[in-house]
Amino acid sequence: MTMQTTAPKHFLIQKMFTHQSPDIVRAVLQDYGFTVKTVQNTKDSEIWTKPDADAFWIVRMDSQGHKTRFHHGSRPHYHKNWVASAEDLRKYLKAYFPGAMVYSDKGDLLGTAEQCQKSDRMAAAQHIKR
Repeated sequence: MTMQTTAPKHFLIQKMFTHQSPDIVRAVLQDYGFTVKTVQNTKDSEIWTKPDADAFWIVRMDSQGHKTRFHHGSRPHYHKNWVASAEDLRKYLKAYFPGAMVYSDKGDLLGTAEQCQKSDRMAAAQHIKR
């Protein structure tokens, strides 16, 4: 397989997660073939992934939010992301990964996590309200 280095312009799942319960989001993720990579139903982030050639689609469920100055960070929310390799996924699963590609709830590519941190509008767009 050839490693994909350019992120897709649209997220794999076109269904929107805004104001959906975690159980509904989990059911959608399972329907699309995602598997959970972290512990479910805890205060920590719940991360679901699906391989895309050598890359990975990611949905992160922040059930307790997280400490951040960005929009909606301290309240429960979801993120739609994509990383280009298994090595990037390992980094993502351990800590904030600035190279992760970020999508809006509508599925539009916003840029990297690092780029989205620099804009209040982009920060707001990447936090999908639960």
